[in-house]
Amino acid sequence: MYLTRAFHQKLSEFPKFQMCLARIIAGSFVLISLALGYLHSPWWHLFTAFVGLNLIQSAITGFCLAEIVLKKFGIGQCSCCTKQ
Repeated sequence: MYLTRAFHQKLSEFPKFQMCLARIIAGSFVLISLALGYLHSPWWHLFTAFVGLNLIQSAITGFCLAEIVLKKFGIGQCSCCTKQ
């Protein structure tokens, strides 16, 4: 019950939730690419560098492609939380 209420509260703060989700995705990409770089090929570390540069660019400019993609797919939005 508490988790559902907490998740619903996060959904009501959609821009903040979307930003948090974008950071989770970026962190996952970094960890996956580091593992692939260690296990498969060091060239995967270039993807890690790309994600890091994108995070720096996002912090400076405020433009985050991941947030735009999440918004287009409707992730984090529900009819009960959107303002009419």
